[in-house]
Amino acid sequence: MKKSLLIGCFVFAQVLVCISPSISQRSPETIARLIQKSTPDTSRISLLLEAAMSYVLRAGNLSSDMDSARSFVSRALQFNSTIKSIEWEGKCFFVYSNIFREENNNQKGREYAQKAIENLSKSGKKIDLANSYVELARYYNHHVDSELEQKIKLNEQASQLFGEAGNKEEQANTIKHLGDLSILNGNFKKASIQLKEALKIFKEIRFEELQGVYDLLCNVSRNMGNYTEALQYGLLALKTAESQKDSSAQLSAIYNHLGATLYYLDKFKEAANYQEKGVQVAVKNHDTSDAVIIAHNLANAYISVGEAPKAVKMLRSMENEFKLHALYDKISIYTSLLLGYTEIKRYDSAEIYFNRILEISTTKDVMDPLQQDIYSSFIKYLMAVKRYADVDRYCAYHEAICYKYGFINKTTAMNYRYWYKADSAQGRLDSALIHYQRFVTLSDSLLNEAKSRQIAELQIQYETEKKDNDIQLLTKQDQLQKKELHQASILRNVTMAAVGLLFIVLILLYSRFRLKQKANHQLELKQQEINQKNQELKNMLAEKEWWLKEVHHRVKNNLHTIICLLESQAMFLEKDALQAIEKSQHRIYAMSLIHQKLYQNEDLQVIDMSIYLEEFIGYLKDSFDTNNIEFIIKVEPVQLNLQQAIPVALIINEGVTNAIKYAFKNKQHSRIWISMTETDATVKLTITDNGSGFELSEENERKSLGMQLIRGLSKELKGTVLIDAKDGTKLSIVFKKGTLTDKIPSLQEDHIG
Repeated sequence: MKKSLLIGCFVFAQVLVCISPSISQRSPETIARLIQKSTPDTSRISLLLEAAMSYVLRAGNLSSDMDSARSFVSRALQFNSTIKSIEWEGKCFFVYSNIFREENNNQKGREYAQKAIENLSKSGKKIDLANSYVELARYYNHHVDSELEQKIKLNEQASQLFGEAGNKEEQANTIKHLGDLSILNGNFKKASIQLKEALKIFKEIRFEELQGVYDLLCNVSRNMGNYTEALQYGLLALKTAESQKDSSAQLSAIYNHLGATLYYLDKFKEAANYQEKGVQVAVKNHDTSDAVIIAHNLANAYISVGEAPKAVKMLRSMENEFKLHALYDKISIYTSLLLGYTEIKRYDSAEIYFNRILEISTTKDVMDPLQQDIYSSFIKYLMAVKRYADVDRYCAYHEAICYKYGFINKTTAMNYRYWYKADSAQGRLDSALIHYQRFVTLSDSLLNEAKSRQIAELQIQYETEKKDNDIQLLTKQDQLQKKELHQASILRNVTMAAVGLLFIVLILLYSRFRLKQKANHQLELKQQEINQKNQELKNMLAEKEWWLKEVHHRVKNNLHTIICLLESQAMFLEKDALQAIEKSQHRIYAMSLIHQKLYQNEDLQVIDMSIYLEEFIGYLKDSFDTNNIEFIIKVEPVQLNLQQAIPVALIINEGVTNAIKYAFKNKQHSRIWISMTETDATVKLTITDNGSGFELSEENERKSLGMQLIRGLSKELKGTVLIDAKDGTKLSIVFKKGTLTDKIPSLQEDHIG
């Protein structure tokens, strides 16, 4: 999306290490003492290079640190002159490259990086050679196309060497960086493949800090128009960052990309919430460039919810507070201000920023990716001030860039809409029809990808009606085109026949003009009809969703009323009856919480069991004395429908409640494990404790209502239940996950005894 947010995270992550050993954790003073005690062989050379790298990697860029580092490398080369090792000479050249790069002497640094590669190629040390390729790649500028290609080639060589050497983590890091570079190169399909390969390797080695990979996959999926997948990766990135307590620039990038995805799904308020957090993180980290980039996207969200004055105020504040030296920072602020002033119809102020951006745009190639935001802002402004010829030109530029770099999104569709309106205003009916059809086709494609399955039935109905209208419109267009061709033929013949027939030609031209007016009027009527039907569909959907939420809310309230009645009754009951009432309260709460989660969710048919179980287990812990019991919960984000979620919740209630009450008798280190996983649409629920276990027999099961409930509910799920009561109790249930339209029969008395 934005270059500084894409590449910035990797540049810091790829801080190069001294080839042997890795990044030094010891101070230069400690290493110096070790050097004095070392023998004059390769171990001393290794310590000298480690000392040099410790100075290179120090905070800041003091010349005294670089002089000290250079002195240690010089001593290492002197010792190596006696053993004449090509390998260690290459490692010395590698450290020299790091020193010169820190001093911004790129020419000398590149020479030593190339020398390191020449020596290490002969030594057979693949990891050392791979690190040298990465070091050389850092001298190439990813903003220059020719250098970007060379940077990619060097990292590909490094990735292959890391893989051959078995260094999975560095291989995955390099492939992840290649995916980042492919994004900058506009090759989103290749970037997606590379990032998923890196993610696979990271998972194989159980690497936990995956938020960077998820964030890049979110960005790639969004730019490819796959908003559903982009949202999934964005939420995974945020969840992982929070679990890792990441508050770096990576977190601001995650907020920004997640907000941008929600923006393209028309969730403008939610997008603004995330991007406001992104700006806060960037400002807290003193990262002006990232703050400006996220503010650009935040302004678009404000404008989309009718808060253009708020967007203008924020942008003007940033323009005055930050010094906008970077070209992209200027483009981000100026284009957003142009759109904001255009939205509030302050065209005199908008013209000032239009001229500023035009001055920048003329210095760039018309197909430069940076021009995408520029052209998009130009189109909206020029349309507002009725400069239709300029709208045509910038729409054509914008279309070419979008298809070259794969930026096919909502903005692309909206610019087709502006294009068709500009054509209509200039009387170019044929061109207007073409651009209108492209707008409708692309909008439908994006809408079908972004909308949830809740509106599938209405969508089919809408598409059917729309196709009928399209067929009628195409029939009329065909008839109109035949008439125009016939009239054009008559006009040519009359013109060639004689000048005396000019009067007839003028009559025909006037007739043609009238036909075009009529056709344009018909197009406007069709557009109004389509807009009216779209609004009707939205109103119907909103009404149905409201009623469904109200039903779940009332069910939840009724269940809570029952719980309150049971609590009142419990005050007058003896021990056994009181326990029965308490068990019923837990079971009813399990069902009540399901309905509460449903009416709180946007998706009214699906429960995320990972969120549900966290709250429900917390409720059980509060209901019993569990201070000496450790709960270990590992639940994947399994999505279940209402018919399966309630039986699963009741099973968990029975299993966990029994474990809390009966499994531990004055036992230390008491633990209860709850896990839920999903593999190939098969869900496995496991509840385990390290208690004393119990005797598993048919007589015990007949006497236990809880056991009968578990088996009866498992039968309702059409699942398999396994119980192991030796050395603790392990309850496992495996069942097939149902779809949203699955209907499981109601719980019958004969199933539970």
